Amino acid sequence: MFNITFGHNDHPRTSPSLPQHDSPSEQEAREIQLAEAKTTYIWDTDVASVKGVPMAESVPEADKPTIAWFIKVIEVALQVVENTLANSIEDDDSDDLSTLGHIRDNLNGVRQKYQDQQQPSAASWLTNVLVEARHLLNLNFSNVSAELKTLQLIVERHQDKISNSADNTLAAYKELFNTIALSDVAEQFQSDAMFAYYRVAGPNPMLITCISEVPAKFPVTDDGYQQYMGDSDSIAKALSEQRLFLLDYHELQLLVDNPGFYDGLAKQLFAPLVLLARPINSDALVPVAIQRSQDPQQSEIVYATENPQDEQYWPWQTAKSIVEMSEGNYHELFVHLARTHLLIEPFAIATQRNLAKSHPLNVLLTPHFEGTLFINNSATGSLIAEGGPIDQIFAAEITYSQQAAGNDRLAYDFYANMLPNDLARRGVADANILPNYPYRDDALLIWEAINQWLNQYVNIYYQHDSDVIGDTELAAWTADVIEQGKVAGFTTIENKAQLVEVLTMVVFTASAQHAAVNFPQSSIMTYAPAVSGSIWGDQDPQGANEQQWLATMSPLSLASKQLNFLHLLGGVYYRMLGHYQTNDFPYLDWFEDPKVSGEDGALSRFQQHLQEIEQQINQRNRQQRDIPYTHLLPSRIPMSINI
Repeated sequence: MFNITFGHNDHPRTSPSLPQHDSPSEQEAREIQLAEAKTTYIWDTDVASVKGVPMAESVPEADKPTIAWFIKVIEVALQVVENTLANSIEDDDSDDLSTLGHIRDNLNGVRQKYQDQQQPSAASWLTNVLVEARHLLNLNFSNVSAELKTLQLIVERHQDKISNSADNTLAAYKELFNTIALSDVAEQFQSDAMFAYYRVAGPNPMLITCISEVPAKFPVTDDGYQQYMGDSDSIAKALSEQRLFLLDYHELQLLVDNPGFYDGLAKQLFAPLVLLARPINSDALVPVAIQRSQDPQQSEIVYATENPQDEQYWPWQTAKSIVEMSEGNYHELFVHLARTHLLIEPFAIATQRNLAKSHPLNVLLTPHFEGTLFINNSATGSLIAEGGPIDQIFAAEITYSQQAAGNDRLAYDFYANMLPNDLARRGVADANILPNYPYRDDALLIWEAINQWLNQYVNIYYQHDSDVIGDTELAAWTADVIEQGKVAGFTTIENKAQLVEVLTMVVFTASAQHAAVNFPQSSIMTYAPAVSGSIWGDQDPQGANEQQWLATMSPLSLASKQLNFLHLLGGVYYRMLGHYQTNDFPYLDWFEDPKVSGEDGALSRFQQHLQEIEQQINQRNRQQRDIPYTHLLPSRIPMSINI
């Protein structure tokens, strides 16, 4: 990881080239380097927790995290431990508090050494870098890994002390947030307005679809619709004016049919249908009706009401909770794990196996894969493994959660789900149809900026479409992604425009799309009553009153675990979009070709474009939005999937 070199001649990034443009000896050197890479980056479709999904057999040294990354992770992990201890201070906690203080002191020491070397004196720079790099590698890399494990053990020990009383109240869930700030979601999640807002700016704003007819399996009536929308509107009128929207969770059926257990308690999940509407002369969505299963014979439709005195108020709150727990599974298994983490893995593997280090696309893409193989290895080994958080908190028996995530990844069509294509397919690309859609509006800005940057980058190295066709390494990369990576819908790349679109999808998914679905975990999903992974209690949760509604919620110990692991997953921001650096201490600028990194070059124009987008989104948040949407601010988008 710390291969320190200082001469540009040693760096293939100085003059990237296409294989067909190299001399015979240079081509031979590329082939030797790629043959070695194929012995390091090895395909594996037998990873136990995601069988059939192509993964890396192991994590190469070059793909392991930097000390800078570990510093950020431990900082957030310390917040988790401090909050857990604050919830569970007992007489026997003194050793844990002492350990916590020791780790904090160590972290401060490593951070100071790291910061000192970020601004070294000119006289001692080279010597200090060499000495400190080896010191950080040899003394601290294994130490910080061990300290993370120590922090995990402390948290697990104290979580077991949290009571699972059947008399849980919302106040009890709020009390889990002691030193970690409690989001506004705790006070807002019961409102219909917030429920609708999460569909366009929450953890999963990629499911909402404008419909031209209400599905037969969801027999909403005009009487029910008008209870909430008023007599001046009707289903037919709303359909004709493109004001009706559907959420269909049918993909969860495998999980619904295979529920799991935790600590002797049965868990359950539903695959609901949700109808939302945009009222006449309004930009804001409202929820109208929920059917908790795909079969109308199995569950009645519950219609919206915000009147606490209405006898349907608590059934409606329960129906919304059913949707949010379905959303938790759909988000975590499909939108987050399958469609970002697992989708990017084959591109990371194929890049190192097929594109020589001097290939311009290897130079471009490698920073966007930093940490991905490592974090995916960790996720498949613990997060979605037997006994892990998904097994405990989410509804299905773990093997079916694993199978569902794997099926979704293998079925996810690469081209169909490019952002513009996905928005058009769901009928929500037009702002006149769905005016209030923060994810779409900000994501399109980022997509376009990435597209322009990559268009300029590709044009530096590919002069003509024939250069794309003649690029043997690109052809091998494409074949590997299709055949070994099993990326659905992926095809041969035949021209520069197509290459730019493919690269845009890869870079956008690894950066902005992951940011959009990862970071709401800490701001929205840490509070279990709002979003979790299972419905608990009565196997037929009608929610006739507040007590029955509360009985559907997670045991407090699991709510605490959810808080801890989602705060960690959603709290680490490492290396922001547009800031390309080496993985080797002291983390120098990545691009060395002046055609890319020179003053007013393609990279600086991209960085300037991102700054302008930052200002534009901030202005939208101040002037146009009641609730700021911050997940796609460029300053909050990491370059890669590294958490």
